Amino acid sequence: MSNPVMNELEGWTLDTRPQWQDRRAARSEDRRLAMQLQLDYVRDALELDAMVLADELGMPLVCSGDKGLAGKLAEAALWTGPDDEALDPMTLEQIKDEYPWVRDNAVAWQFVDVPGVSGLCRLVATGNSTVRFVGIQHASVGLQRIGHTCH
Repeated sequence: MSNPVMNELEGWTLDTRPQWQDRRAARSEDRRLAMQLQLDYVRDALELDAMVLADELGMPLVCSGDKGLAGKLAEAALWTGPDDEALDPMTLEQIKDEYPWVRDNAVAWQFVDVPGVSGLCRLVATGNSTVRFVGIQHASVGLQRIGHTCH
């Protein structure tokens, strides 16, 4: 039985599709590897360009996809506060200079409190998927679970 993540506002679902069933076999007790597998799953499922979990200093803890782009997204997330609705526009412009396909409205992010990681992290993703925010929510839940269960 699948356990889809649902974004009630948008009505989108990130479902456990049959081709992803074997992902459950790829698990790790190592926290960093487990978080990497979580980001890889969501990024692959939604065909995102990059996804990164950044610490409070804007340093990538784990990333998936284009490593250079993920690093830039982590840096951009550094300048976001709890009341901000978007990433820092100046940094986003610099990202678009190097990665012209990245659009302002194609970047989703949120704060994540990952047990075992000091400070409030930022999870950022970019890609053309219209459900990237659902992916961020799904990855967030997974990262929190990993923080509780892995060492």
